[in-house]
Amino acid sequence: MLDGTLITEPAGFLTGLGWETFPSCCVGYDTKLSARLNDEEFIGRLAETIRDEPLLQADPNRLHLSGFSNGAFLSMLMLEKRGDLFASAAVYAGSIWDHDDWEAEFPVSFLAAHGTNDSTVRYSGGNILANYPSVDNFLASWADKLGIDGNLQSTGETLDVNGNVAGEETTVFRYTDASENANERRPIIEHWKVEGGEHFPIPRNLDNTFNALTERFVDFMLENPKIQTLAQ
Repeated sequence: MLDGTLITEPAGFLTGLGWETFPSCCVGYDTKLSARLNDEEFIGRLAETIRDEPLLQADPNRLHLSGFSNGAFLSMLMLEKRGDLFASAAVYAGSIWDHDDWEAEFPVSFLAAHGTNDSTVRYSGGNILANYPSVDNFLASWADKLGIDGNLQSTGETLDVNGNVAGEETTVFRYTDASENANERRPIIEHWKVEGGEHFPIPRNLDNTFNALTERFVDFMLENPKIQTLAQ
């Protein structure tokens, strides 16, 4: 797990470790390196090294991303910018800033989990140094970019992924593609609507047992290896 770089600017916005995912957000200038950070390039080079290093024996069709909050923004940015490298991402409490100029070249899949009571990255959209869309608009935009013509629909499945909320508080939604058929793999866009969930994921229940969050994130990535071409 990577933690990013110590955030030094913009002053007062955020403290701790983070990633540069947009101009001025969220890490900015590294005084030790005397340079502005480029985490897009860093993660891309790291993934290329993992893919190409014989000793690691990595499957190039199974390089995935996962992140929370600022890390979720970075994960989605990498799917957009380096879809040639990554098969999918599973993220919590993230979105992506303006990407109207992006034209999808690679059929990446992703799972986006988000709490309805998130006051940091709001479910309804907001502004963190720049506007970011609501979850519904974010998902619809990606579906359109990936050529998925269907609608976001409930699968009928519910999950327990938030240790602070009793029971199976989360509904699983997925984009259904009218062009999907048994002979053609298509990108998967899945959404977990965490009712009452706040910003931080809570993978451990009050009785100290683990809920389904981590395991199901991993399952999603294992079930979605790289698709080689984007069907038209």
